[in-house]
Amino acid sequence: MEDDFTGVFLSDRYVNYRPVSKELTPEEATFLRALNIQQRVSENCLVRASVIGVSSAVLGSLVGAFFFTFQAGSVAHEVPSDKSAGIRSQLAAQYKQFLPAVKSSARNFAKLGFIYSLFECAIQKRRAKSDISNAIYAGCASGAFLGLKSGPLASAGGCIGFAAFSGLIEKYQQSHR
Repeated sequence: MEDDFTGVFLSDRYVNYRPVSKELTPEEATFLRALNIQQRVSENCLVRASVIGVSSAVLGSLVGAFFFTFQAGSVAHEVPSDKSAGIRSQLAAQYKQFLPAVKSSARNFAKLGFIYSLFECAIQKRRAKSDISNAIYAGCASGAFLGLKSGPLASAGGCIGFAAFSGLIEKYQQSHR
């Protein structure tokens, strides 16, 4: 009787928690392997931060293109507007100014999204919680990291400002759930 009792807790069904004691079919085993791989990839902080960085770059390019349209007045003065130059040459000159503005905005958004999500993921895994404190800590770390080149005062200001902004946004999102 004692052997039966210990066998229950050491059985494959108990250790791997399979409430049904049937063996898995090859299709189910393949599905579970794929599901485990997908779960490990999605829980990886670098993968998550990279995906958010790429999507932030796309959003940044759209925002950069949008804000470039507001600079059209200042761009028009820099582009030669003599009537002898055709519309094609004027558009080409504006396009040459358009690309650096969009690239700069996309790069800044990507950098910000990557750094913030990397810090937030690492803090969330370390604390094993998902709450407003993670956003505040990640905001502080991101702001301090982004302001690091400008010195300690800028780094402290970035920490305070980004943490406050992240906390306010997180609080706003929680109130609308």
